[in-house]
Amino acid sequence: MPAPSQPFSFILFGASGHLARIKIYPALYVLALKIRLPKEYAIVGYARSAMDDDTFRALVATSIRESMPEVTEKALQEFLSNVFYQRGSYDKTADFRKLSARLDRLESGWKNEIRPTLMDNAAWAIFIGTTNRGSDGSRDDEGNLTLPSFFDQ
Repeated sequence: MPAPSQPFSFILFGASGHLARIKIYPALYVLALKIRLPKEYAIVGYARSAMDDDTFRALVATSIRESMPEVTEKALQEFLSNVFYQRGSYDKTADFRKLSARLDRLESGWKNEIRPTLMDNAAWAIFIGTTNRGSDGSRDDEGNLTLPSFFDQ
């Protein structure tokens, strides 16, 4: 099976969590190792934990090394070069706007700028469960969920 040619961003909400470390990062590494990811992609971790890109990459690398019986260093380093981190809350529109701006910067040099984005379902539950304020990306007067403009792009 050839690698897909369409670039994409994979956003993982709850990126500092246990499930991400024991299951998701090793699985993404295997996809990279088997050349099942396109040439242009970004894995963007999103969580409340204070980290920068390098600290996050170290967390991802450690989780992969602990979960895999064998690691190809060249493939791991190439994979990590596509891994990024964005700190933010799940209930603040401004943080989602920062995430959107970060994605715009990461994807700006890609040949095809269509952005299919994959998101972790647990984040929707957290987002929906924590949004109960006014019309700034939470609930309207009738209690309907309104999503920030980030999701309309």
